[in-house]
Amino acid sequence: MAKYPVRTSDPYLDEHSGLLRNRLGITDQAELDRVEATFGLVRAYELVEKPVAGNFDLAHLQAIHKRLFGDVYDWAGEIRTVDISKGQTRFANFQQIESYAPEITRPLQREQLLRGLNIDTFSERAGHYLGELNVLHPFREGNGRATREFVGQLARGAGYAVDWSGIERTEMIHASIEAYEGSSKRLAGLIRASLVDIDKERALDLAMAVSGGKVEISPAEPGHAYEGAVVGSTERYVVQSLGDEMVLHTRQALLNAEMLVPGQIVNIRYPHGGVGLVEGEGTPQIDKPLQHDHERKRDRDLER
Repeated sequence: MAKYPVRTSDPYLDEHSGLLRNRLGITDQAELDRVEATFGLVRAYELVEKPVAGNFDLAHLQAIHKRLFGDVYDWAGEIRTVDISKGQTRFANFQQIESYAPEITRPLQREQLLRGLNIDTFSERAGHYLGELNVLHPFREGNGRATREFVGQLARGAGYAVDWSGIERTEMIHASIEAYEGSSKRLAGLIRASLVDIDKERALDLAMAVSGGKVEISPAEPGHAYEGAVVGSTERYVVQSLGDEMVLHTRQALLNAEMLVPGQIVNIRYPHGGVGLVEGEGTPQIDKPLQHDHERKRDRDLER
């Protein structure tokens, strides 16, 4: 049975089978679905290792779509030339796709491609853009997979990975409908639950490599001060050595971050909640008692 009703006005459909015209001459819907999914999965794995270069605009999304579906469809990567809908959801008019797309992608550039954001804020903004691109629906088929890969590549650039396999299809459909109606919260929640913080893993690997895995690695805590050498940094984390301990600082929470040069000895203080002040030689000190790293070690020893 054909996936789509045959319409003489739809040039994408074969008039005899009712299936999408494809490069392989397949005339059975189940077989077409299987082949399309297989090729798409293989190409998606390849994109993780060798992502499509682009500026996270419509042209970039088109290049991703072409890579995913070019084995099956001649029109892969091309903007659709018909209007489409699913249920009560009517997607963007095909004649307005190219003019409307920049309204979605330009703000993404202003947000610096969501880099440097904590996991909750990233999920919120990624959910917003996934919902907007879904409404655009620029291709005749394969929009969901292409936009998820687009957001997945966006995530990898920001130090995250999205495990889409854990999201049920029905959950994604309902979340997409809610985004179409104006709320991307559900999409953001699905992304948040599926994110892996690979940037934090990189920071931990850096700390382990420098220390030889022989010291404790701890996150920075409010009300404490840490004096020691900057070991290095990743997109969102700074690793500092205290001698007998490594501390992980969130870069976004640090003021005077320009002082964080590898090898530089600095004092990073958290006098007011989660905001850290980076202080070096000649930096004014804030007159507030803080617990230093050696005091923290003493307290841990007493607790044992």
